[in-house]
Amino acid sequence: MKRYFLLNAVIKDVPMFSAKVDEVWHEMIMFTVDYERFTDRFFDRFLHHQPNVDTTPSPQPDKRAFFDWMYAHLFDITANSRLLWGKFFQHPLDKSTLQDFQRLSEDELLDRYFLRNGKWEEQQRHLIQALKEEIKDAKKRMKSGGSSYFKKALKKGNVSNELLFQGFVFYSLYEATDFSRHMNELLLYKKTIYAGDTASYSGYSCSSPWEDNRHHHHHDGGHHHHDSGSSCSSSNCSSSSCGSGCSSS
Repeated sequence: MKRYFLLNAVIKDVPMFSAKVDEVWHEMIMFTVDYERFTDRFFDRFLHHQPNVDTTPSPQPDKRAFFDWMYAHLFDITANSRLLWGKFFQHPLDKSTLQDFQRLSEDELLDRYFLRNGKWEEQQRHLIQALKEEIKDAKKRMKSGGSSYFKKALKKGNVSNELLFQGFVFYSLYEATDFSRHMNELLLYKKTIYAGDTASYSGYSCSSPWEDNRHHHHHDGGHHHHDSGSSCSSSNCSSSSCGSGCSSS
């Protein structure tokens, strides 16, 4: 729930993709005075409840892809993340979104995709810079061999979390029609690396392509939140990607 609130503080239009998180949100709203006071202080506005009523496995694929990219750049994706939110990186980033991040300035992107209240601008600009860089890297990759780079990495067993991000943007740009197959090659290999960490999840590891990126290094050098309560250390709280929300997540 805290992660969902943080996403709502940073970007516009965050659909609810988890029935379990939505249930917690609904319970919180029952304390109407406290909820209104919290949202006014945290968001500078009242955050209206948008219930998760769509029963299809992957509603709003374009928005889910952007959600996945943002979530992965703000937090560690762990087994618990998968249990709450479902599979990550199953849909390509929307073509119009990729075009916007190529041609628009930071300020224009802030206006179009982010909430501009001053509290999170440093983090928002880091996110914009990260996606712009990943798009540039994908274009360079296309000129120097395209998807063969990822296939070679698979053969060598060298599937880092950075490679997953590169693949996510690359396949969104150049292989959108066959995106799931390409990404799942990377994600399923990543699962085998962390198989020992997910052995206790009966029937889960075979269905989840990406359980744990505890070794993930943020593109701008920051650290990420973990799902398990108070794991946010003082070093994490200095992260440019976490910002002041780190201590409460």
